[in-house]
Amino acid sequence: MRRTSVSVLTLLLALSTASGVWAGSALPHRYSAQALDGPLLQILNPVDGRFWSIWAYRSGAEYDIAISALQEDGSWSEPRFLGEADSLSQMHPAAAVDAMGNVYLAFAVRENGRIILSTLRRGSSIWSAPVLIVGEPGRHFAPAVRIVGGELVVAYRTGAAVEISVLPLLVPDRPAGIQDGPDSLPLPGSTGDGINGGR
Repeated sequence: MRRTSVSVLTLLLALSTASGVWAGSALPHRYSAQALDGPLLQILNPVDGRFWSIWAYRSGAEYDIAISALQEDGSWSEPRFLGEADSLSQMHPAAAVDAMGNVYLAFAVRENGRIILSTLRRGSSIWSAPVLIVGEPGRHFAPAVRIVGGELVVAYRTGAAVEISVLPLLVPDRPAGIQDGPDSLPLPGSTGDGINGGR
């Protein structure tokens, strides 16, 4: 992983291009702007055609990352959650899809300033256990995620500036051997056991 400091102008360019797509008028289950949920991020995977809604879900005194998929009948799946009941607020989700159809989801943890990444391999329905992009204390928030060439670029705010972490993309699926470890990006640290079920 490489980390680079960049100018505020680069930050604005990186973050201003973030956009979602809208899948019609129906909102995902449990999403409610009136309940102080975060903005709805929607992303289409052009490789497998799946469409996702992702947001910071207000759950009592904390926020969890909620993930819902558009189903074949046009309804939204019951959301699944990252960070459920951990007494921390997961905020500012950002996502990108690589050319192989793998999805990368980054978000910030409000209380400790960590930037976290979870991935979803093409064709899978199980998100990886979240891993740390930024683990040191500090004010890190509002990540943006882009695929640039053969790398994953995660930009995030650090107060008045921005930093960028550059990571390798997931390797293509291959038969697992006894020498293979867990299926994840080669990043240090972990924040949990993956995505939790519905409430």
